[in-house]
Amino acid sequence: MAANRASAKKMDCRPSLEHRYRPNEAYGRQLLGLTPTAEPSTASPPPAGLMRARRSLEGRHSISPPAGELLRNAEEILRENEQLPEAAGAEAEQRMSLDCDEPGQTSALPSNEAAATTEPPTAESSELSAAAAAPTSEERQQSAADQASTLPKPPAEQLDADISQIIFPDEPDLTDCQQTIYASDSTIIYAPKFLSEVADQVYERLITDLLPQAFQHRPSEQRRVYWIGPSYTYSGVELKENLDWHQVIEDIRDFIYHDTQFDVPKFNSVLVNFYTEPGDRIPWHSDDEDELGDRPTIATVSFGAERLFMLRRRDGNVTHRFPTLPGSLILMAGNCQKRLQHQVPAAHSQNGVRISLTFRVTKPELRRKRLCRMTRPTASR
Repeated sequence: MAANRASAKKMDCRPSLEHRYRPNEAYGRQLLGLTPTAEPSTASPPPAGLMRARRSLEGRHSISPPAGELLRNAEEILRENEQLPEAAGAEAEQRMSLDCDEPGQTSALPSNEAAATTEPPTAESSELSAAAAAPTSEERQQSAADQASTLPKPPAEQLDADISQIIFPDEPDLTDCQQTIYASDSTIIYAPKFLSEVADQVYERLITDLLPQAFQHRPSEQRRVYWIGPSYTYSGVELKENLDWHQVIEDIRDFIYHDTQFDVPKFNSVLVNFYTEPGDRIPWHSDDEDELGDRPTIATVSFGAERLFMLRRRDGNVTHRFPTLPGSLILMAGNCQKRLQHQVPAAHSQNGVRISLTFRVTKPELRRKRLCRMTRPTASR
């Protein structure tokens, strides 16, 4: 009786199990999520529930025979159906489109018969396919070049602005600055580190921008010059008007005028001198042209190679010797041009090019007045 009751009880449970695990296509898709692809490397892994079910079929866990039979039936139903599940199909199509050689090309899925008869790939074939799929060094370089070409680029105006910009200090470096009062009406100031912080940047810009445009002032002088300002007569040779200020030179002029404690005017002219060879020099002279007025202020800022700047009295006695260090300033004001002369002698050697910016205020109307006086007719007696 007990055996019959147990058998009846077992038989009573079977319909409920069959109803619970009734095989249908939608449930089998949700449970298994299989794809009919024959390539194990591209197929999506089976769900965790299916893995547990398969392990249970291998005897790792106990499960009732009806449940195991229903799982096998559901797997066979999915394999007989050629259509993929919607979610798994979308992922498979995405992976296959990435594996295609050309954009827009898709790979055909193998049929169920081909999937059933395809042998699993060997280790050698897997290595060959992986090597064929891996990009070569040329392809990687081309891909990197393509990506770099698609990066946004700043406009040319912005590049030029970035190159030309030099950040000047808030105030000059007046370390070891010397000030000399000569004959109570002449002032000489020497600041060896005036703009040393940006000396190298200024040097590179002026060599690149202005040296190719510089010209030889006189055959007897090997140095080359570049003029900015109104028309100016210098050593008997007229320099034509040029009001196109170089940005860096204009910034230095404004720096001297606004950011120093020296009482200087706002210069409207500058003579740029390039000493390209050790033999380039300028002889003894004074900047006493009519266009400069009676008491001109001359500010000389040097960059590049170091040379010697000398001053002497009119009787020939040398009073000062200043090395023109990169970024140094030599300021001559008051009656210096009447009482003193200055020169840059030739050197035995020179490292690079010496550049000097000699700022001044020129007044072309003073030269015209002088010419009028010289050409005025003499009154008859």
